[in-house]
Amino acid sequence: VWVATNNDLHEEWRQQIAEDERLHMEQDPLAEEESVQLQCAQALKEETAWAEERKKNCFKHSEILMRPRLDTNEEETFILKFALKKLYKSNYVELYYWTNNGLAETL
Repeated sequence: VWVATNNDLHEEWRQQIAEDERLHMEQDPLAEEESVQLQCAQALKEETAWAEERKKNCFKHSEILMRPRLDTNEEETFILKFALKKLYKSNYVELYYWTNNGLAETL
């Protein structure tokens, strides 16, 4: 009795495995097509989100042009040693030392 029942269960198990393989083979192309569609939809969603972000923050995403500034000093600027020592010590330094008159004093 046990052997017959066991053989019947094995046969049912083999049939179930064969049925599962057949279903998997049928659904495999459908699953691939669905995953491709999901990837395309995700890519489109990301692209539109990036475009909206770029519109909202146009200054954040704008290109920075590398060109020299017109108002820069090409000569070295000399600052009083007194003012530099105060800076190194993290003390308050009057803005006068960085004005044209203060810089003229150093020369």
